[in-house]
Amino acid sequence: MRKCEIHLPLNYRDGNPIEQEKIDRVREELLADFDWFAEPYRRTWRYDGRQCVEIAKFEIVTTDDKLAKKRLKELKERLKEFLPQVDILMTSQVVRRMRRLTRKRSNSSPYSGQTTQRLVIIAGHGFVV
Repeated sequence: MRKCEIHLPLNYRDGNPIEQEKIDRVREELLADFDWFAEPYRRTWRYDGRQCVEIAKFEIVTTDDKLAKKRLKELKERLKEFLPQVDILMTSQVVRRMRRLTRKRSNSSPYSGQTTQRLVIIAGHGFVV
């Protein structure tokens, strides 16, 4: 599995805001191509010490194969053209499913004899698309 983060600019290069309809269209395309996405936050920072840049970060999880990588690269090119940008930052990393580890509690525990569970996340290597 691969987790991809798309750092989508919310302003054109001249500083004017990108129309909400275009952002909504990007959301629809992500749903159509990848079945789901998460949009955890928006961020703002200064670029070249002069202008502020605002982005929305979208996260998707997809397969880790050549087809998925090709789809991500094609998506990036479509976004650069659709939102006239020089580039759009997309990062990607290999992730593995979470698995449960179980163990018996000791007899001295108030929950003695019960089984506890922990979730473990295993992450791998990343790259920029």
